Amino acid sequence: MEKTIVRHFRGVRKLLNRRMDNPFVLTREWEEFQSLSDAKQKFRKLLNEYQNSALNDMFIEKKINAQYHYLRALENESIDFAEYISATLNIPITVEDENYVDAFHEKIVDVLKKHGCKYDKQEIFEYLYYNEIPDEEKFAKELSSELSILLDKLTYIIGHEFRSHVGIEIITADVPYNYFLKIDGDKYAFVVNNRKTANKFNKSSLQISLIHEICAHAAQLDSWKMNIRQNKISEVYGCIEDNNPEIFCLEGLAEALPYLYLELLLDEYHHLIQNQSYVKLMNGLKFNDVVEYYKHHYKLTDEKDIRDRLNKFQTDPYYTSNLYVYYPSLRFFKGKINQADNENLASMFKELYFAPKTYEQYLKI
Repeated sequence: MEKTIVRHFRGVRKLLNRRMDNPFVLTREWEEFQSLSDAKQKFRKLLNEYQNSALNDMFIEKKINAQYHYLRALENESIDFAEYISATLNIPITVEDENYVDAFHEKIVDVLKKHGCKYDKQEIFEYLYYNEIPDEEKFAKELSSELSILLDKLTYIIGHEFRSHVGIEIITADVPYNYFLKIDGDKYAFVVNNRKTANKFNKSSLQISLIHEICAHAAQLDSWKMNIRQNKISEVYGCIEDNNPEIFCLEGLAEALPYLYLELLLDEYHHLIQNQSYVKLMNGLKFNDVVEYYKHHYKLTDEKDIRDRLNKFQTDPYYTSNLYVYYPSLRFFKGKINQADNENLASMFKELYFAPKTYEQYLKI
């Protein structure tokens, strides 16, 4: 039945014209769906069959259910926000009291003040970033050296060694990312986009991105892939979708792991304000009022980018799940890291790098 499930997931990617060259699964065939309605009906049937079978993998069941609800949303079915997040990400809605938000804001202001800086976009950028057009070859070597140090620390801290080669690529492209992970079969590359960064670099932001994209995403995905190939875990776990339950642990680890190295107040505050904004929007606050809330609290994002992000979140069911996951996953896994002693921390990371799990399963770790 596992191959049937994989074919269904691959069939949806084919239907939606998404990438099919997935190195994380063994099955190469796909189900030929005629329409979204056809795919939705067959996923509903698949879910019923799995629930009534002798198979008992909670993660696989939740994953099938997530894709079924995503297809429902694509067909413009009305689904309550909390129900949709619970179904696709397998997590409850997280919302903080505004007193907590205000206290966090004051903490940001106080820390910046100690460094002689106001909570102002221009001042922060002038303080944090240095303008330099680096020699690309030299810059790539420096990044490779920094990555080697970070991976050594990762091995020491959590006992996981990532052996796959990681290339460094510097590009100039009109894509909305400063840094990102590129996966080409079994090869990985950390990509720096000069056009987006406008040659403005900050050592901490580079470190955070290397930890996020390589120490977390690449190392975690590579480990899952090896375990699938060695038949240690189901290949269904390799049907990676950025709006399914696995994104909770993928982004949770990637967001929380840097806190082993650095204190990231502005980054955490930004995720907090995004989360509050998303919940306010889905609870009925007018779009423009949510924009003003976001702008008032977080000074470093342009209004155009805020509107674009909120619009995608509100209108595209893929982004509703994908954008919402960051703060709840950061909050959850950062809390786990802070509460764990060294032995329990190593055990938790071993689980995270072995295979994805559901939110309920992570609660028990």
